[in-house]
Amino acid sequence: MGPIQQELRKIPGMNCFFCSPAELNPDGLNLVFSPSPGGARTEFTLARKFQSYPGMGHGGILSGILDETMAYAGIFELRCLPVTKMLRINFRAKVPSLESNSCEARVVSRSKNEFAVEAMIRGANGLRLMTASATFAILSRRAAEKLLCTSKLEALGAYFSS
Repeated sequence: MGPIQQELRKIPGMNCFFCSPAELNPDGLNLVFSPSPGGARTEFTLARKFQSYPGMGHGGILSGILDETMAYAGIFELRCLPVTKMLRINFRAKVPSLESNSCEARVVSRSKNEFAVEAMIRGANGLRLMTASATFAILSRRAAEKLLCTSKLEALGAYFSS
């Protein structure tokens, strides 16, 4: 688990389906994100319970993995707490369940209050299976406290815009 994920655990009620550790959300994916050039990456193997058709990852779950990896690209690259504004997904090929896959995202532009990201999921063979682009809003501390209904965000101070 990365340092920001350790800090996010301190937010009361935090149980993100994608990035919370198993002790906070045993039913989630419990993904671990790491910095990569310009952004973030994660590796995952989808269990049978997260597939749609036999041997095929569910599109909604996969879209969420792309979204979460793009958010972490902003966290790592820009040291901010982002919220998705727009998400565009391109399903290029079947993403297999029960096999190793990876997702990588990189920040492509930034303005004062938002940034743009691109991402892709690759199979174990390196083929691009899905691509995505998104725009994220950059949260101020005040906006985050309102959104999360808590003022206990001291541990995350380094991740807020003014």
